[in-house]
Amino acid sequence: MSVDPLAASYPFYTPYQFAGNNPIKFIDLDGVEPATPEIKQNVAIIVLDTKLVEYETRKYYQRNQPENWHVIVANDLADGGDPFAAYLEESSADNVFVFTHGSRQGQQITADFIGERSTILTSRTIDQFTRIKAGKGKLKKYKSKTMNEILTAEYNNFEGLSAIVNGISPNGNLVMTACWGGKCASEFEQNQLAISLHILAGKDINIYLNQDKTTITLLTGAANPEEKGKLELFNERSLTAEDRFLEGWRKFDTTIGFGEPLKDNNNKNGKLRLNDNTTDPIEEIENN
Repeated sequence: MSVDPLAASYPFYTPYQFAGNNPIKFIDLDGVEPATPEIKQNVAIIVLDTKLVEYETRKYYQRNQPENWHVIVANDLADGGDPFAAYLEESSADNVFVFTHGSRQGQQITADFIGERSTILTSRTIDQFTRIKAGKGKLKKYKSKTMNEILTAEYNNFEGLSAIVNGISPNGNLVMTACWGGKCASEFEQNQLAISLHILAGKDINIYLNQDKTTITLLTGAANPEEKGKLELFNERSLTAEDRFLEGWRKFDTTIGFGEPLKDNNNKNGKLRLNDNTTDPIEEIENN
């Protein structure tokens, strides 16, 4: 350890300080003066339940971070909201990808697990918690300790989701992998989850939700170096033939909640790809 060569210029710091005594906010690549790191406008939040995902899988996402995406690995949405807000500080992200679970019932986000039960966020709970956060209500109290724990966990995950959604730039993009999150009973039914997310954002953003089950492949470039960092989002076509209009991803760009099926839009095949570039980080894939 050596004394900072610029110690005389910064008498308010210890002579052994690093990164302005704030290594979370600043970087110090040359050991001279603290500098503010570049804020990437593309942020991926990987929510991994520790019971379901092995330790090495978590490390894999941390090691294989695309150059133009900032990756946050969290246990749940509550765990992802704070580092997301801390990373952006006063800025916002143009593109946010949230890797989380969903439910076959549709229009739900599985945030984490309490014992054998999962913590679910729906349009109803999001709207309810939005009112509570605005001071227009209080959390319900149950006689059951487990139910109170689940409700508290739901609200904490809502707070994380709120921080994430509010950190998106106006007209920015939110991609959520929650399986069946974009599901509707028919093409004429509104998606209440998309409506609630738009209201929570308080601004116009584009929300991508899958109408079916999401399959994700992180391309490492082993087969093709040019594909390194691309994240392809597929659906497994678990729906019946009669429900094929629900296949693939749907884009919700207003608070109306009907959305636009990508599969039927300008020869799109209903899939998305997250690219490691600055020109089209979120790509709606066309048929070959």
